[in-house]
Amino acid sequence: MKSNLNGVYCTLLCAALFQISGCIIVARQPGGTSYTPPSNGDAGTAFDPTRFDFYRDDRVIGGLVNLIHGDVLTSAADQSKIPLSDFVNLILGKLDREGYLEDGDAGSVGKTCKPWSEGRSILVTSQANVGRRYQKKINNGNSTGLFEMEVNSYSERNWSRTDGESISCDKSVNDAKINFASPAGTRLELSYDRTRPETRKITGSPKITAFKTVKAKGTSVVTWSSNDSSEDTKKTYVRTSAIETKESQCYLSMLGENDVDRGMDVSISMPGGTPVVIKTERDRKTNMVVSKTIVSGQVNSTIDRRGKMTITYKNLKVNFADRSCSIGSGTASIVVYDEKRAEVKTLTLGSKSKGGRSLKDSSGKDLDGFSLDRCDLEDLMN
Repeated sequence: MKSNLNGVYCTLLCAALFQISGCIIVARQPGGTSYTPPSNGDAGTAFDPTRFDFYRDDRVIGGLVNLIHGDVLTSAADQSKIPLSDFVNLILGKLDREGYLEDGDAGSVGKTCKPWSEGRSILVTSQANVGRRYQKKINNGNSTGLFEMEVNSYSERNWSRTDGESISCDKSVNDAKINFASPAGTRLELSYDRTRPETRKITGSPKITAFKTVKAKGTSVVTWSSNDSSEDTKKTYVRTSAIETKESQCYLSMLGENDVDRGMDVSISMPGGTPVVIKTERDRKTNMVVSKTIVSGQVNSTIDRRGKMTITYKNLKVNFADRSCSIGSGTASIVVYDEKRAEVKTLTLGSKSKGGRSLKDSSGKDLDGFSLDRCDLEDLMN
């Protein structure tokens, strides 16, 4: 974290000059991180896949829900178009967000755009190294969590048109030139690779110092099929896209119940013929993403090639305007299965009447210690 702070001033200077000079800070060389999930033994000596039943550990279940839901948001990517001034303020920690006290984000982001596939598409590559430190109330306001993390990320966005029309780069922002008010026929092939080690220090009851590492690489294909303007307002416009395919290989290492190290390989995919439908709301003046509603669709996950978890979305609205990707309305139904594919737990992810997010079991009880992860900052800046 401290090493990132040393580069903040250079990053800010570059950001301030970006639209004039095209200056880019490159966090690391293109190509991404070659990630091979570690063997089960690498997760800690306490982990034994023959004895560990993830579905009996509520902390681990909460971690898996965050991992899978976050991966869906990444897979539904397009261009978030965060304003340059907000990016600078985010790095300086000047923006207070819903329930957050931010001590500052530090890091660098680089982006390139070039013609691809003999000029039939545009390839946008992004590299990011972002350190984050913030605190917020959790456990219904009874505890305070201090969160520290560092994200290393690489992504490729291949933009094209299904109707064969040409597409070009917007050199002023090193991105594809897309008209999101009329996106029908636009197609995005996304590949991403990221690592995120995280520390959580929770005060209150119980008092926990938890460590979590997420590694993920995956692909998705997103298409826009309509220019329907029936949901537009004077301030925003809404357009629909769909994640047609999705495949991710992830590794989650975290401190489970009784402070036991847990490590899990997680495969995330979508069943054939069931696309995840996304409605993206954008500001008319800035084209910035205000919210994304996951209208429908199901995502399947296999944990250590044994257990299984499904997440089925029903109009789950995610607020991008607050920079935390909080849940505004709607639900996601989660079903947890054991190694015999028998259903052992059902959960509902949604919002609370007084604000905040909840993960409740079938009896309506909150999952202890659950805190919804913020969206990755590099997704907001891409």
